[in-house]
Amino acid sequence: MKGLIKKYRSLSFEERTIFMTFLSVILNFILALGKIILSYFFGIFFLVAGCINIFIMLSKLECLLGVKYPNKKSFKYRNNMIGIFLILAGCEYAIYMTRMIFTDVELMQYNDFLAINIALISFIEM
Repeated sequence: MKGLIKKYRSLSFEERTIFMTFLSVILNFILALGKIILSYFFGIFFLVAGCINIFIMLSKLECLLGVKYPNKKSFKYRNNMIGIFLILAGCEYAIYMTRMIFTDVELMQYNDFLAINIALISFIEM
């Protein structure tokens, strides 16, 4: 473990940023998958949150690929794709919240322990 920490500290700032972005993409994928699985048991909110995580993961992945392989696609293309993924995430959330506000949806009641876990899972990415 000490060897891994020493190797990480020997990386330049740019290399650390790329490494952390790579870990973030992996964590984001795991969180999205977990939220989609939890949606089967606890409601549609987790499905929406999982899909939002997928769009955020795709935008991070596009950034990472742009740094790792800058000659594969143009800078403009990558920026447009990142913007599209983030806009899709925002639109999905806005549509979901609009539906929750303007329709007669029965909200689920959670106990304190489950509510804290839902908040933790939902907002861990932030």
